[in-house]
Amino acid sequence: MIKIEIGKMFQNKSWRFLGPTLTHYGQDFIDKLNTVFKLAAGIGDVSHQNNVPSLYLVCDAKYQPRNFNEVLQWFRYHDCFITDYPYDTDLKDVRRHMIVFKIPKPYIESYNHLLRSEYSKMFSKEEVGRMFDHTRRDVLGVLLKREEMKVLHLDKVNKCYDTNVKPDDFQPTEYDFPFKNPEEIFNYVEEKVRR
Repeated sequence: MIKIEIGKMFQNKSWRFLGPTLTHYGQDFIDKLNTVFKLAAGIGDVSHQNNVPSLYLVCDAKYQPRNFNEVLQWFRYHDCFITDYPYDTDLKDVRRHMIVFKIPKPYIESYNHLLRSEYSKMFSKEEVGRMFDHTRRDVLGVLLKREEMKVLHLDKVNKCYDTNVKPDDFQPTEYDFPFKNPEEIFNYVEEKVRR
């Protein structure tokens, strides 16, 4: 489940792997986006019908509210803008606001690879070098299938499943856990299987 906390950005695959594709929209777009406090990102919202591959961003509308409103107005006239709406149920005191952007056309296939948990197929090495922060070794390790990330992923797998798989026996196709809808889609509720 996507956890939204005021003052903190929820780190999921949508944000870590698709967020940088927004650089395709240019420096002015990124400069505006960087002035808005982002709380969470996802690839959809169950409460919003949209068939266009998109990145959904929940932002803090009360963090520099005048700036937020100005930036939101600017976004509304950008080609990549789809919609925006209050994300809070209390419409008298809306703090969380959703903004929906189209995934840039050159990265639609990257979006599809993300949905299939094919992280190392999302981008070329050149695209990774151009779009991604080189201090994010975890992200780079997954996207470029670096050996150091394989070791870290094995540690996570062993902890998660209480196993003791040895490095020689560990041959994953990707170096991160599979894509999970509840972590990437807002308001997504998994149905319990009845027995």
